[in-house]
Amino acid sequence: MKLKHANARGNTMRDIESIRDDMSISTRGGTARPFNLMGLNSSEELRHLLPWTYPCVEAVIRFQRQTGYYLIQTYIPTFLIVCLSWISFWIDSSASTARVALGITTVLTMTTQTSAAQESLPRVSYVKAIDVWMAVCLLFVFSALLEFSAVNFLGRLADARKAKRKKAKVFFDNEAWLFD
Repeated sequence: MKLKHANARGNTMRDIESIRDDMSISTRGGTARPFNLMGLNSSEELRHLLPWTYPCVEAVIRFQRQTGYYLIQTYIPTFLIVCLSWISFWIDSSASTARVALGITTVLTMTTQTSAAQESLPRVSYVKAIDVWMAVCLLFVFSALLEFSAVNFLGRLADARKAKRKKAKVFFDNEAWLFD
């Protein structure tokens, strides 16, 4: 973050120096932020814009993002939600209620996690790594739900074919006496 050429109209160099000396950045108190303050540099200079000379103050503040915060708050929970959605692969395909409840719950939880992660980050026009991570996690969770739908559909189709064959076999067994 760079604040350069702050408006100093009507202030003398002495006024700017006293304002700068009164300003301080505190890293204590308040809410815990996912950043570390790496450096704070300031400089002052006189700008000559004819016919006047203006005092200017420049402040350069450097931050470093804490990766542990995002690991604990976003990456690990979403990974666990994806693993939880895969549990539906081991649930019997006839247990529709359990599989659908698990699938929908994990999809909704991933959507909530994505919204929470987006609120804590600045809005930018480019795709961030966390956006890709969340999209892939949501894709895995939604794919698990789609897999159940496909298994359920194919299972019902196979059951219908078996019932049709069984019905045809019973019919032919009952009509066999006509040909004896």
